[in-house]
Amino acid sequence: SKVADKNHAGDDRAQQLDNSPLTADEIRSRIVCSDKPVKSQLTPSLSIEYAFVTQRGYYPDAVDKPNQDSYTIIPNFAGDPTKIFFGIFDGHGATGDLCSVFARKEVPDRLQKLMGKANASVPFTEIYSNCFTDTNAKV
Repeated sequence: SKVADKNHAGDDRAQQLDNSPLTADEIRSRIVCSDKPVKSQLTPSLSIEYAFVTQRGYYPDAVDKPNQDSYTIIPNFAGDPTKIFFGIFDGHGATGDLCSVFARKEVPDRLQKLMGKANASVPFTEIYSNCFTDTNAKV
């Protein structure tokens, strides 16, 4: 990943944007995104292309408040080359950043464990729901 548009040209680097307390560079420094889209061929007839972007918000009373959103992308999820896990975790409150980072790690790990333990008669929606209930209990 990268900070968005590090190599831009022009004189606006330190200029204030209209109606913004942040400069263009300060806004760019708050953005993390994919270097480029990723293409994956999951099956002979199914390919996908994906990318990500996240931007740390601006809080006038807490200008250094960390990004409270986390994400994860796990190709070959649970050892299966036809599966990719995509997770977006939206934190809130005073420790929202810590909660989203915890969920980013815990949810895919817990989901993989529950999938491995479940028998074929357990619907995936039940496994998925239990994953979040279990993760929430650990917070």
